[in-house]
Amino acid sequence: MSIFHKFFVLGVNLLTIMVVSCSCDEEPTKPPEPPPEEHLFFVCAEYSGIVKVFSVEQQKFIDSLEFEAEGPSVEVIGSDEKLLVIADIPQLFDLKTKTTVQTFPDAVAVTASPDGRYLAFNKKTSVPYSYRLELRSFDQQILYHQDTLVRTISFSIDSRLMAYRKEWEDPFKAELVIYELGLDSIIDNGTKYLSNGYPLDRILWVMAPLSKRNKVVFEANDFFLCIADIGSDTARVLKTKLPSAASAIAVSPDEQYLYVTFHPGWDMFPPSKKIFVFDLVTEQLIDSMIVTEPYYEPDQLAITWDGKYIMTCTPSVIRKVGLFDVITGQEIGYYDFNVPGDYPVVAAAKRLK
Repeated sequence: MSIFHKFFVLGVNLLTIMVVSCSCDEEPTKPPEPPPEEHLFFVCAEYSGIVKVFSVEQQKFIDSLEFEAEGPSVEVIGSDEKLLVIADIPQLFDLKTKTTVQTFPDAVAVTASPDGRYLAFNKKTSVPYSYRLELRSFDQQILYHQDTLVRTISFSIDSRLMAYRKEWEDPFKAELVIYELGLDSIIDNGTKYLSNGYPLDRILWVMAPLSKRNKVVFEANDFFLCIADIGSDTARVLKTKLPSAASAIAVSPDEQYLYVTFHPGWDMFPPSKKIFVFDLVTEQLIDSMIVTEPYYEPDQLAITWDGKYIMTCTPSVIRKVGLFDVITGQEIGYYDFNVPGDYPVVAAAKRLK
């Protein structure tokens, strides 16, 4: 081997050692941090044909979606991929393409399970205001359950239970029905009673089945916000000392807390300016979030997927939404919702994936 070749090999070996040494001394490259998940609310006003998107992190409306139909209600499906707009003709809106992908002309209302696997339809019949319930797979190919004389429909957070209001021949009376999706069977129905035997036979529009607690919250007989164990005929009243019917409720993701607003100014004076907080284990009123905005009476409300934020809206002439920090119980702010139309409603986005 020539001396030149020896020096060349030695040089390559030294260079290799230096490169290895330098690589070992450098800190490994860290993967980029994932972007923080944004908390979004969708707000629409009845007969406006517009849904506005609010970002908690940016504390402002960041987008506006327009629809052909004028919807009085809005609901998020899946992981912020679809929006269900309940209008004269309910429709499914794709949030990525910002287009209507499906309409439901034979339904007066559609409710989606939180996991996005099921659609519950209130369908028209030959009898006015008498609707038929159809629980179907999201693609509508499979019919799981059906019933008649059904109005309000609500799912549990984990999509295991479905509760609905089933009317009697007497239009002023109705009973509560609990259906378990996995078992494909009704697990509770009939009239509930208070401990003194008073019948709760006028089930109203507000209800929430609680899968983890094996309970159901419902409003009955105009003034009673009640809770009962699923399968039991006896109910208890969630006491607030307010002579008014509940307007809206929201359940925390762990089913620990219930947030309630009451119809502003209908049966009380002065009107309620609070969001009431109940512990669903002890069934006691434990706290309230105070509204300080002048003339603002909280009505509809929605809670984020992680239970950190609540947004409210009001049917009054104050065209604003209110944002609250659930952890501290304090209001964050009030934001102008400059959209024509009546009675705004709000829905919270699902967890991003």
